[in-house]
Amino acid sequence: MSDSLSCGRRFRILNIIDDFSRECLAAVVDTSLSGERVARELDRIADMRAYPCMVVRDNGTELISNAILKWQEDRKVDWHYIAPGKPMQNGFVESFNGRMRDECLNEHLFDNLRHARNLVAAWRIDFNHRRPHSNLAQMTPAEYVKFTLVPLARSQRAGAARDIGLAGVEGEMRSFLEAVLAAYEIHGVDELALPKISDFLRVRYGGTNGAKNALGAIPDIKRAFMDIQTYIYAN
Repeated sequence: MSDSLSCGRRFRILNIIDDFSRECLAAVVDTSLSGERVARELDRIADMRAYPCMVVRDNGTELISNAILKWQEDRKVDWHYIAPGKPMQNGFVESFNGRMRDECLNEHLFDNLRHARNLVAAWRIDFNHRRPHSNLAQMTPAEYVKFTLVPLARSQRAGAARDIGLAGVEGEMRSFLEAVLAAYEIHGVDELALPKISDFLRVRYGGTNGAKNALGAIPDIKRAFMDIQTYIYAN
């Protein structure tokens, strides 16, 4: 997108939208947007959300540059260009851009680049946090992310932490520890604490070598929760 300041100087806007959550991940305002700048913004977003499987984009010059081609090749991200003259192949982004122009760009005169950035940023926050979408079960994009993507990412990190904490444990003891840690994760324990909790339970109920697997040595999960709480408070 592009617009102009009150002095007539042109500026451009790069909008990056998550097609799943409808969230505007970035609205970058500047006088020029090179391929290198686009790549930096995508990396910044990936630091918070991980890299996408695919980016869908039009045929703007900054998006067919060598910098972008190298970025998508290095990061193994598919880069799909819509057909020339077919903007509805990227329909939601086109709708979003039209809404931003009608509700923000056409409603203000921008004194300078900072003024434009501030107003565009405020509009983006309003869009993400105060506008429910029918396609998102009447949730705002920010709410939808909170209830879908964040728990999913947390579950993936916790699963990796559980694997570390359960290394070398087999048989009934492993099944017991998996059940305890999975249940305890639901109650919000930090995934970084799961390996320590696993080690504690293994020593507490399985012996230091993890070989004591007899069912009679394994308490119920409620008892394990109580022992975990005692361990956390003591450490």
